[in-house]
Amino acid sequence: MLELAKENDKNKKVDWVHAKAQDYTSFILFDLIVMTGHTFQVFLTDEDVLAVFKVIKKCMAKNGLFVFETRNPSINWIKRWSDNTKTIQSKSGETVAVSTNSFKQKDDKISFTHHYKFPNKTIKSSSTLRFLSRDKIKKLLEQEGLKIIEIYGYWDYSPVNDESLEMIFKVIHK
Repeated sequence: MLELAKENDKNKKVDWVHAKAQDYTSFILFDLIVMTGHTFQVFLTDEDVLAVFKVIKKCMAKNGLFVFETRNPSINWIKRWSDNTKTIQSKSGETVAVSTNSFKQKDDKISFTHHYKFPNKTIKSSSTLRFLSRDKIKKLLEQEGLKIIEIYGYWDYSPVNDESLEMIFKVIHK
């Protein structure tokens, strides 16, 4: 993914860094740190979440913001993702059928498999995501000296409720 991003960086103004979020270091302090694509959900333990929050706090400039999203655990994600085959066009023009199944839920984690069916082969990609409650996330943020200033239920700034697909957190250093 990093090599693909570098190839598509037309202006060559981005410093691409390969590192685990828990180990990232920077001599630069950032006014805005954004974690997108539901990346927050791949941190499967409190220890990993706290390590990431610690790194973010170290990298935030004074009055800096940290913004991230996670899927709302109030939604039945297994039901929502089941029987949801869609087709997409690959970059080379092939039609690819994408489906998700093989669900397994344990505590706040859901494991699943994506199937990408190309004309001549099928690729499987298995993942596990963690679905933390708003209160649990708040507790972990506060444990690392970070404070929620706003939470949205979607990118249109709507409030979070049980039907909101997202929980979008806007966070500052306490």
